[in-house]
Amino acid sequence: YTLQFGAYKKRGNAEARANEIARELRRTGISAPVLKFQGGLYKVQAGSYADKAAAGRALGRLRLPAGSGAQITEIGD
Repeated sequence: YTLQFGAYKKRGNAEARANEIARELRRTGISAPVLKFQGGLYKVQAGSYADKAAAGRALGRLRLPAGSGAQITEIGD
C-alpha cells in the first residue's frame, strides 16, 4: 500500500502537488513523494506499507487540510 495525493494529466501539476506536500512528509518521516505515470495520469505517491492499517496510521500522522485528496491505494493502482 502507498499514500496517494492526487492524479494529474499534466506533469507540472503533479510536480506542484508533490512540492506542496514534501515538507509535511519529511516532518512525519514519510518518504519523499514520487510521480508514477500510469493510465495516462501522473500519480503523486509516497511511502510503502505492508498493509492498509499501517498506511492508515501514516496518513493519520499527516497534518493536511480537509479535502486534501490524500488516500490509501494499493501499489500499482
